[in-house]
Amino acid sequence: MVENPQLSQAGVQAQYNQHIQEGLRKSKLWEQFMTGIPNTKKGLYLRSMSGHLYDNLASMLQVTPKMVTEQTNTSQIGSFINYGFPMIRSIIPHLNAINLVTTQVLPAPQGFIFHLDYRRGTNKGRIRKGTSLFETLPNLMENSGANYNENVTYNGFEDYASENVPGQFLGTVPVQVSTVGGTRVVALTGTRTFSTSLEFLPIRPRTLKIYLAFPNDAQNRLLIAEDVDGTGVLTSTITNLVNNASVQYGSGLLQFTINASINFPARLGTREVPDATSELRVEVDWRYVSEGSNNIPEVDILVNSAPVHD
Repeated sequence: MVENPQLSQAGVQAQYNQHIQEGLRKSKLWEQFMTGIPNTKKGLYLRSMSGHLYDNLASMLQVTPKMVTEQTNTSQIGSFINYGFPMIRSIIPHLNAINLVTTQVLPAPQGFIFHLDYRRGTNKGRIRKGTSLFETLPNLMENSGANYNENVTYNGFEDYASENVPGQFLGTVPVQVSTVGGTRVVALTGTRTFSTSLEFLPIRPRTLKIYLAFPNDAQNRLLIAEDVDGTGVLTSTITNLVNNASVQYGSGLLQFTINASINFPARLGTREVPDATSELRVEVDWRYVSEGSNNIPEVDILVNSAPVHD
């Protein structure tokens, strides 16, 4: 599929520049109303916007059916002509909207508004590259259907700019839900060994934690191992479930094994594990030393446009 050049980054910027230049050309026809507008970047923007407004007003008075015709009484329109143009000159430069948001005049009943779109430029744990900085938490998360709850311990919304790396996906493990002695439990149906190199380094000691999680829930997870003493040797929180677990703080090498046939409660956080569950996600959280680190999350700033009409 061939991309429409008008919708590309360069195309949108070119349309915006053309709109500004057209407004400046129109403003030269109304120099008597431009007195006092400085020749600065903001002043040129005000001139361009005022030029479009004066042109729109003049067109409204002149197009067919004309607002002013032989049948028009001076008491109906004459006073508006007298104060309409000076009113634009007096009001527009003093609008607070110009200082708060991007403002532009529509040269026609339909047009485009231009705006900056801030998007994440780096994958960081569960937070994905390309997502908006200003969307709600559930939409930021990979495969997440959970509602945002500010009272829960896990909070991924602020983590993009912090040292926290939340919910890095490592893989899945096969599980089976059963009932033992009247209690619902979960156990792996096969032993899984993980060996991976983490990004965002060096890792801060005593911060790394390994979880089992649902595929679509960023809040309800089960902690199965953590770095307790800062030696890089991880401790299993459930007896014999995790062993041979270690992490190298400098290189980010993480290795561990999750054993099969070790029962643990069929509840992750506040959510029961459904009987039909066949696999769970393995995720890891940690904090890294950001001072001097090369792992700096990036932000992509895009110029976008959206159609509008009056």
